[in-house]
Amino acid sequence: MLITKEYRYELGEYDYRLPGGKVFDSLKEYREAISKKSDILKCAIKAAKKECLEEAGIIAKSAKLFQASKAGLTVAWDLFYFIVDDFKLSRQGQRLEHDEIIHPEWRIFKEVKELCLDNKIQEDRTAGVLLRFLLKNGV
Repeated sequence: MLITKEYRYELGEYDYRLPGGKVFDSLKEYREAISKKSDILKCAIKAAKKECLEEAGIIAKSAKLFQASKAGLTVAWDLFYFIVDDFKLSRQGQRLEHDEIIHPEWRIFKEVKELCLDNKIQEDRTAGVLLRFLLKNGV
Protein backbone atom coordinates (compact mmCIF):
# COMPACT_ATOMS: atom_id res chain seq x y z
CA MET A 1 0.00 0.00 0.00
CA LEU A 2 1.28 3.47 -0.81
CA ILE A 3 1.16 5.78 2.18
CA THR A 4 2.92 9.05 2.83
CA LYS A 5 5.14 10.23 5.63
CA GLU A 6 4.20 13.89 5.86
CA TYR A 7 5.46 16.67 8.07
CA ARG A 8 2.41 18.25 9.73
CA TYR A 9 3.02 21.72 11.06
CA GLU A 10 -0.01 21.58 13.37
CA LEU A 11 1.49 18.49 15.03
CA GLY A 12 5.09 19.64 14.91
CA GLU A 13 6.12 16.19 13.66
CA TYR A 14 5.75 13.63 10.89
CA ASP A 15 2.53 11.68 10.48
CA TYR A 16 1.71 8.78 8.21
CA ARG A 17 -1.23 9.41 5.91
CA LEU A 18 -2.84 8.52 2.65
CA PRO A 19 -2.32 10.91 -0.25
CA GLY A 20 -5.25 13.29 -0.17
CA GLY A 21 -6.66 16.74 0.08
CA LYS A 22 -9.79 18.80 -0.33
CA VAL A 23 -12.45 18.13 -2.93
CA PHE A 24 -12.97 21.90 -3.20
CA ASP A 25 -10.36 24.53 -2.40
CA SER A 26 -12.86 27.13 -1.25
CA LEU A 27 -16.33 27.52 0.19
CA LYS A 28 -17.25 29.40 -2.99
CA GLU A 29 -16.30 26.39 -5.18
CA TYR A 30 -18.29 24.07 -2.90
CA ARG A 31 -21.37 26.29 -3.00
CA GLU A 32 -21.16 26.56 -6.80
CA ALA A 33 -21.00 22.78 -7.12
CA ILE A 34 -24.00 22.37 -4.80
CA SER A 35 -26.02 25.01 -6.66
CA LYS A 36 -25.26 23.27 -9.99
CA LYS A 37 -26.22 19.93 -8.41
CA SER A 38 -22.81 18.54 -9.33
CA ASP A 39 -22.12 14.91 -8.56
CA ILE A 40 -19.91 15.21 -5.48
CA LEU A 41 -18.48 11.72 -6.00
CA LYS A 42 -17.26 12.69 -9.49
CA CYS A 43 -15.71 15.83 -7.99
CA ALA A 44 -14.04 13.71 -5.30
CA ILE A 45 -12.63 11.28 -7.89
CA LYS A 46 -11.15 14.18 -9.85
CA ALA A 47 -9.61 15.59 -6.64
CA ALA A 48 -8.25 12.17 -5.64
CA LYS A 49 -6.46 11.80 -8.98
CA LYS A 50 -5.02 15.31 -8.60
CA GLU A 51 -3.75 14.53 -5.09
CA CYS A 52 -2.18 11.23 -6.23
CA LEU A 53 -0.12 13.17 -8.74
CA GLU A 54 0.76 16.04 -6.42
CA GLU A 55 1.60 14.11 -3.25
CA ALA A 56 2.72 10.70 -4.51
CA GLY A 57 3.90 11.34 -8.07
CA ILE A 58 1.54 8.79 -9.59
CA ILE A 59 -0.97 9.20 -12.38
CA ALA A 60 -4.16 7.42 -11.33
CA LYS A 61 -5.99 5.96 -14.31
CA SER A 62 -8.97 5.10 -12.13
CA ALA A 63 -10.13 5.54 -8.56
CA LYS A 64 -12.77 3.29 -6.99
CA LEU A 65 -14.62 4.47 -3.92
CA PHE A 66 -13.93 2.25 -0.92
CA GLN A 67 -15.78 4.28 1.70
CA ALA A 68 -17.07 7.76 2.48
CA SER A 69 -16.54 8.57 6.15
CA LYS A 70 -19.35 10.79 7.42
CA ALA A 71 -18.53 13.49 9.99
CA GLY A 72 -22.11 13.80 11.20
CA LEU A 73 -25.65 14.33 10.06
CA THR A 74 -25.59 18.13 10.08
CA VAL A 75 -21.98 18.70 8.99
CA ALA A 76 -20.80 18.15 5.41
CA TRP A 77 -17.20 17.16 6.09
CA ASP A 78 -17.05 13.73 4.57
CA LEU A 79 -13.78 12.02 3.77
CA PHE A 80 -13.71 9.91 0.62
CA TYR A 81 -11.36 6.92 0.50
CA PHE A 82 -10.46 5.44 -2.87
CA ILE A 83 -8.62 2.40 -4.09
CA VAL A 84 -6.23 3.22 -6.92
CA ASP A 85 -4.82 0.07 -8.44
CA ASP A 86 -4.41 1.22 -12.05
CA PHE A 87 -1.71 3.89 -12.23
CA LYS A 88 1.68 4.80 -13.62
CA LEU A 89 4.54 6.82 -12.21
CA SER A 90 4.80 10.43 -13.30
CA ARG A 91 8.07 11.27 -15.03
CA GLN A 92 8.10 14.59 -13.17
CA GLY A 93 7.50 12.96 -9.76
CA GLN A 94 5.61 14.78 -7.03
CA ARG A 95 4.19 18.26 -7.49
CA LEU A 96 4.26 19.52 -3.93
CA GLU A 97 3.19 22.94 -2.76
CA HIS A 98 6.03 25.12 -1.46
CA ASP A 99 5.55 24.20 2.22
CA GLU A 100 4.72 20.50 1.86
CA ILE A 101 7.19 17.86 3.01
CA ILE A 102 5.83 14.49 1.88
CA HIS A 103 7.67 11.22 1.36
CA PRO A 104 5.70 8.40 -0.36
CA GLU A 105 6.44 4.93 1.03
CA TRP A 106 5.29 1.49 -0.05
CA ARG A 107 4.34 -0.63 2.97
CA ILE A 108 3.00 -4.15 3.32
CA PHE A 109 -0.48 -4.43 4.84
CA LYS A 110 0.83 -5.72 8.17
CA GLU A 111 3.03 -2.62 8.55
CA VAL A 112 0.09 -0.32 7.79
CA LYS A 113 -1.98 -2.09 10.44
CA GLU A 114 0.81 -1.56 12.97
CA LEU A 115 1.01 2.16 12.05
CA CYS A 116 -2.74 2.45 12.73
CA LEU A 117 -2.59 0.61 16.04
CA ASP A 118 0.54 2.45 17.22
CA ASN A 119 -1.10 5.86 16.51
CA LYS A 120 1.50 6.68 13.86
CA ILE A 121 -1.45 7.36 11.56
CA GLN A 122 -2.85 10.05 13.80
CA GLU A 123 -5.96 10.98 11.80
CA ASP A 124 -8.44 8.69 13.55
CA ARG A 125 -10.99 8.52 10.73
CA THR A 126 -8.28 7.35 8.35
CA ALA A 127 -6.94 4.78 10.84
CA GLY A 128 -10.46 3.37 11.25
CA VAL A 129 -11.09 3.13 7.51
CA LEU A 130 -7.68 1.57 6.93
CA LEU A 131 -8.28 -1.03 9.65
CA ARG A 132 -11.65 -1.89 8.08
CA PHE A 133 -9.96 -2.28 4.66
CA LEU A 134 -7.18 -4.42 6.12
CA LEU A 135 -9.63 -6.69 8.00
CA LYS A 136 -11.63 -7.20 4.80
CA ASN A 137 -8.35 -8.27 3.18
CA GLY A 138 -7.46 -10.80 5.87
CA VAL A 139 -4.84 -8.77 7.76
